[in-house]
Amino acid sequence: MQHLRKMSTRLFCAFACFGFVFLSACSGGNGSSAGVDVQPPAMSPPPGISLLAGGLGGAGWADGPLGRFSRPTSVVMDRTGNLYVTDTGNYVIRKVTPAGAISTFAGKVGIKGEVDATGTMAGFANPTGIAVAASGNFYVADNENGKVQKVTPNGDVTTLADVTTRFCVAVDAAENIYVAESDTISKVSVTGVISKLATGVGILSAIALDASGVIYALSGNAVLRISTAGQIQLLAGSPIERGSTDGVGTVARFESPSGIVVDS
Repeated sequence: MQHLRKMSTRLFCAFACFGFVFLSACSGGNGSSAGVDVQPPAMSPPPGISLLAGGLGGAGWADGPLGRFSRPTSVVMDRTGNLYVTDTGNYVIRKVTPAGAISTFAGKVGIKGEVDATGTMAGFANPTGIAVAASGNFYVADNENGKVQKVTPNGDVTTLADVTTRFCVAVDAAENIYVAESDTISKVSVTGVISKLATGVGILSAIALDASGVIYALSGNAVLRISTAGQIQLLAGSPIERGSTDGVGTVARFESPSGIVVDS
């Protein structure tokens, strides 16, 4: 299992693993095709880690206390402690209660689509990134449909904007959306107006916002800081060189980091 690295800027990487949920943030995994139930071998989490939902060692689909996932990619938490997971391999958004019970929140299990509707009548093709606003609305980046979709707490799905999404999406206090496109971070207003915030950032695997609206992004093996004016700073690591060296700023090295969040 990959190491978690913590930085003096109080950023840390989180992770997702196929078939189960510990913590994740805009990261990927491998699993079986949607709707295929694969019985995993008997496995236990490593010491110090508790399995909350899903199963170790296999992918599939099932709701309930013994629910299953297929390539869970990103996760966010609402104000009451429920988790919402982009279950990419099943083409749906799943809800996980604090007790670990799984339900399908939006999308049709095993059926790719591009449908604005409510709950399980909606359709996603490759839901990857997910962010939650203070209002309780969710924003999903569908990497295959090239869309940012808004999902209300009641499960109403509407398309906010057509973009060339990668995997990641973030939301600020004013409910503006930020998405990682090819070599670009774009800003999408609450009305769906798209503008370019920063270009030349490379292919991003994750983005996160702090309370002031500053963006932190993973580009290759580096952590970038993007100001609200779009100015780019190499904060840690190297865009090209990889490794596991601890250190300050560009002395440090990462290898294929896939998720990042900002603490309070």
